[in-house]
Amino acid sequence: MSRAAVADSRKSDGPGRVEVYSLPSRLAHWLTAAFIIVAFFVGLTMMHIGQGALQDQLFDWHRSFGATVFALAAFRLLWRLWHPAPPLPDMPAWIEVGAWLSHRLLYVFMFVMPILGWLGSSAFGAPVHIYWLFDLPPLVKPDRPLANVVLAIHVYGAFTLAGLVVLHIGAAFYHLLVRRDGVFRRMVG
Repeated sequence: MSRAAVADSRKSDGPGRVEVYSLPSRLAHWLTAAFIIVAFFVGLTMMHIGQGALQDQLFDWHRSFGATVFALAAFRLLWRLWHPAPPLPDMPAWIEVGAWLSHRLLYVFMFVMPILGWLGSSAFGAPVHIYWLFDLPPLVKPDRPLANVVLAIHVYGAFTLAGLVVLHIGAAFYHLLVRRDGVFRRMVG
């Protein structure tokens, strides 16, 4: 590890020394967050406008953002294999358990939601264009009843993921404003 990386890992805003995530981890975290939030609101919009070219474009953007979330989540997990998370400062067990559980649920949804979207689109018979650069192959033959079920699960999952994101943001601000324990600083550097 370079001297700059070691110095970077020692920054703290709490009473004790708190190590921060590596720069690639922090960038991937914030990019993932941005893509999840934008995909959610594009998804809401595309479901509430009339059919036509704009709705088709929003579906294409939504699918592309979902694929990007999947790729970023995969990158983050692979990066973690060689760059483990910095240790947490001392905190109550209920917070540690909550963080452990919520992070795992976030990762499950970051992988499952794009796959459900791809499966639902395939069953609907819609192509999955990724940024108009390439298409993902259909996972199944067109099957509208299957599409209806899978896409309904996708919608419920989207709201569940949104709830997890809100919980995650709330926990981050709890650490920043109430506990002041340096946890927030781990992801902002």
